[in-house]
Amino acid sequence: MAMEDIISKIKENANAEIEKANSDAESKIQQINTEKSKTISDYQSQMEAKLKIELQQIKSQSDSKANIDSRSIYNKALEEKLNEGFKTIQDNFSDFCKTDAYKDILGSLVKEALKELGSGTTIIVNPRDKDLIKAPKTSKIKVDESISGGIRALSKDGSMGIDETLNDILDSVKDKIAIEFLKFIK
Repeated sequence: MAMEDIISKIKENANAEIEKANSDAESKIQQINTEKSKTISDYQSQMEAKLKIELQQIKSQSDSKANIDSRSIYNKALEEKLNEGFKTIQDNFSDFCKTDAYKDILGSLVKEALKELGSGTTIIVNPRDKDLIKAPKTSKIKVDESISGGIRALSKDGSMGIDETLNDILDSVKDKIAIEFLKFIK
C-alpha cells in the first residue's frame, strides 16, 4: 500500500469519525432540545397552576371580605332599626303609663318583689308612679328619675334585688324581637 492509499484511508477514517461525531452531536442536541422543551412546558404548566390557585385564593379572600362587609352593613342597619323601634316604645311609654293596664302591671311587679324579697323591701320607681304603688307600711318607696317605668326593688339588707324597669325588660326581649324582626323582613 502506498503512502497515498494510507493517507486516503486515514482521511476516510477521519471523515467517518467526524461524521459519526457530528451525528452523535446532532442526536445529543436533539435530546437536549427535547428535554429543554419538556422542562419549559412542565415549568409553564406548574406556573399556570400556581397562578390559577393564587388567583382563586385572592378571589375567595375578596369575596369573603365583601360578604363580611355586606353582613356588617346589614347588621348595623338592623341594629339601627331595632334601636329606633325601642326608642319609639320608650317615647310612647309615658302614654301607656296613664292606662289601667300599666297600673295593674306595676301592682303585679310590686307584689312579686315583696313576695321574693320579703318584709322591709325598698321599692324604687319613677316619681310619676309613686302614687300608684300600694305597698305595706314595712316597705319603703323611693323615687328615681332614671327609671322610666317599672320598678327596682332591694331587700331590707340590700343583698338581693330585682330590676323590672322598662330598660331591663326591653333589654331582656331585645334578642327575641330582633329574631322576629329578621323573620318579618326576610
